[in-house]
Amino acid sequence: MPTQTDYAYLAGLVDGEGHVDVRRNRIGYAAWFWIANTNVDMVLWLDRTFDVSVVGNGEASREKNHRQGYGVHFRHKVLLEICRNILPYVTAKRQQVELMIEFLEVHNANRGNVAAKRDACEDILRRFSGLNSRGFVE
Repeated sequence: MPTQTDYAYLAGLVDGEGHVDVRRNRIGYAAWFWIANTNVDMVLWLDRTFDVSVVGNGEASREKNHRQGYGVHFRHKVLLEICRNILPYVTAKRQQVELMIEFLEVHNANRGNVAAKRDACEDILRRFSGLNSRGFVE
């Protein structure tokens, strides 16, 4: 069970090394909550503490001074709890985490009005696109 200190540390990792997004896939919409890093001890800690999915980049870089990179993907079933717990600590990606919470609440809602749910997800997707675009945002 993660502690508040664990969530605070995770918030720092999300701010510095993370990517928070929603993407359209062949069956609808998917949460994309990802941290990339080369420190294997940190990646293993994330796996033990938060039950993540760890993906290596396949092989160590051919460049002499480059280390093996890892991607850490957070499982959908625990993502809402994680987002709610890191929200008090996250700063640089606060809007993305708030929007992810909104998406997960819509996505997990009952399957009543499919059109309304799709419209809500499209709106969230559009807002994510604005938040995650490169360059200066006025």
